[in-house]
Amino acid sequence: MKLKRKLRYLYKEELDRLQRFVELFAGSSPQPIFTKMQYTVDDEKPFFIHPFTLYPLVQNALHNGYNTMQKLPMKVRVTQEGNTLKMEVSNRVNHYLESQENIPLIDYYKSRLKVLYPEKHNLFINSNSNLFKCTLIVTK
Repeated sequence: MKLKRKLRYLYKEELDRLQRFVELFAGSSPQPIFTKMQYTVDDEKPFFIHPFTLYPLVQNALHNGYNTMQKLPMKVRVTQEGNTLKMEVSNRVNHYLESQENIPLIDYYKSRLKVLYPEKHNLFINSNSNLFKCTLIVTK
């Protein structure tokens, strides 16, 4: 499947929108939501990404993880090093779900990555009894 138009945004702009999304989610939640977001931007080497590339992993963590304890926040770390963008999202495991990975949102996300970044992405998902962690690596 080929995309007719390859729309991309500066990674920094997408991060700003993602941070606002998290703030709006936390502000509308009946319970406190604790998050820790860290990111680096290389202004000398702009990195462009497709819209909503970063959202699904954060959305999954917000909707399906436990983020209501200050000592166990959802953590988002995004780094850009040259032609590589790395995003790590982790959250405390939701023990009421059989798997935080095997859900339609993540299945659809994996399919989108194959279309948008063929041969230029890796998605690693790890889970144990306490932590669910996703790592996305995208290259130019």
